Amino acid sequence: MTAKFSDATDQDLEWFDLENYHPLESASLATWSTLIRDRVMLTHAINSSKNPHTSDYEYFRQYCLEQFDKIKKDPLTPLGFTKRILSVESETNTKTVNSISTKRLRFLANSIEIEVDEKTIADLQLQKSENYPLSQYAHVMVNLHASSEDIKRDFAIWLKKYRKMHSTTPSDDHRNKTKIWYKNKVLQCKDLLLFEAITDKRVIWTRIIAMIDVDDQVLSKANQDHNRIKNLRQQIDQIFQDEICDILDNAQN
Repeated sequence: MTAKFSDATDQDLEWFDLENYHPLESASLATWSTLIRDRVMLTHAINSSKNPHTSDYEYFRQYCLEQFDKIKKDPLTPLGFTKRILSVESETNTKTVNSISTKRLRFLANSIEIEVDEKTIADLQLQKSENYPLSQYAHVMVNLHASSEDIKRDFAIWLKKYRKMHSTTPSDDHRNKTKIWYKNKVLQCKDLLLFEAITDKRVIWTRIIAMIDVDDQVLSKANQDHNRIKNLRQQIDQIFQDEICDILDNAQN
């Protein structure tokens, strides 16, 4: 089934009001986690509603419309989605050291810029991104052919050096990230994209930028700037993922 898009009218978008998002400026990490998870789960439901091979896909469509009506009335109200258990925890995991999951590995790979020098330390490169939320973690390789004594000794040396290179406290870093997300209006943008996906009424990117940057004179000058749209696309792709919710849930509030 191919969707037939028509352009959204001003009347279609009357529900969108930047004022309704202002409380995000001081929102807690828990609130951000809830709002992101709601959008992630609603996106999954939308995808199901567009698949005629999904059982009860018409039910999914109606469900999505009802959920989005809640966002229209108050974009910061929780939709009631709960955390998904995506994988079984490894029995080797401890409180501070865990085996890396395929989900995390995929997330890391998708977060790294294509142009990056392959000799760069992955975590240090990723931390340069204003959207990267994993700064409280380090991802290392361990040579299991070495003795346990050698591994413990080398890990202690590595940890001491790495902590000196990366001294930001996790809670402060996460709060700095959410402040950037608020400034860049990523939630507002995501909601407009969800509206388009649910209703099949097109909201082109230049119109999205004009709507979310209307109160920012600096950004309004770049409404037609390709880089602004490109960066916002990347932010949306990186932020609205299950992995981000897990990280914010585990961060200190």
